[in-house]
Amino acid sequence: MRKFLRTEISPPPLKRQRRHDCERQLLPGTAPTLSTRPVTALEGGQLRIFTWNVNGVQPFLQPPIDSYFAPSSPESDASPEHSAPVSDLRSCLRRWKWPQVVCLQEVKIAAGDAKTQHALRKAVMAPAGSGLPSYDIVYSLPRDRFNARGLGGTGRVHGVATLVRRDVFEQYKTENEVPRTGTVEWDLEGRITTLSLPRPRLVVINIYAVNANDRPYRDPKLGSVVGTRHDFKRTVHARLRDMIAGYEARGWSAVVAGDLNIARGSLDGFPGIRLAPVHVDHRRDFAEKFMAPRGEGGLAMCDSFRHLHGAERKYTFRKRHKKLTSLWRLRKPFFLFESQSRTRLGLNRRPPEGFTIVPA
Repeated sequence: MRKFLRTEISPPPLKRQRRHDCERQLLPGTAPTLSTRPVTALEGGQLRIFTWNVNGVQPFLQPPIDSYFAPSSPESDASPEHSAPVSDLRSCLRRWKWPQVVCLQEVKIAAGDAKTQHALRKAVMAPAGSGLPSYDIVYSLPRDRFNARGLGGTGRVHGVATLVRRDVFEQYKTENEVPRTGTVEWDLEGRITTLSLPRPRLVVINIYAVNANDRPYRDPKLGSVVGTRHDFKRTVHARLRDMIAGYEARGWSAVVAGDLNIARGSLDGFPGIRLAPVHVDHRRDFAEKFMAPRGEGGLAMCDSFRHLHGAERKYTFRKRHKKLTSLWRLRKPFFLFESQSRTRLGLNRRPPEGFTIVPA
């Protein structure tokens, strides 16, 4: 026992070697990620949009641990914002200086779970008498009983929610039109919501795109296998492209916000990206439909991350590998916008964070 206590506790040799290799790969400067910056207050006519894949909303609906304790002094609870337990999501909105639009993906709420939907709506409401902004929520939740069943058939899978600050409906209306929120008829898996702003004729599309794999895709009505999730991913690309083109034909501009589940090239992954032929096909399909010039059948859209950071080795998503303890890093496009709208919407200015539009 004494000898054991004197021995240094360490992983087995093979695991030590793997960890050493990973640490050597992740030396400072090898794969930097984005540094955090303070969020500045909105100015003038700025419209700020945030997007976040939350991977489930339950953590936002649990009261903070300090809500179970009495305040240490009357002064510590004097602020109207602290007159009741404040949800973590509400704290995020305050830290972000109350953006007009927040797009959440993978909320993982069942379509029939009215209790959780109501709880999230309540979580983004301002405390009574605080004078602070409140938000409305539009959901798109899974309705496909064959392809979006969730764990154990609960339906708690996918799902997007768009938070809209309440004054938006007054601020961005015109004499003949008011802002509207909505869902998309063909979206049965809870992947897309829309926010249409008549002034400046802008639609914000919140999307959780398909993460493709070899699993079968079934006809949503009949349940028969009609392809794979790879096929369905490209189908969604085509439908989204047509949807954006339809808005353009009516004189609207589009901003696509969310998790597009695509890595556009080798620059966008560390230590690498998926190189199987089917994933190469997905990247080519995405580029042809959204990034290619209009004369070649594309929408000539811009990826906001590349627009701001170019070829810098910066990343927006990190995930630790289960076996090798390595850190995967990706730079997913969070926002797509039309190249021709840059000047009209003031997108040539570098936003400090999120996505900031300055209508010209």
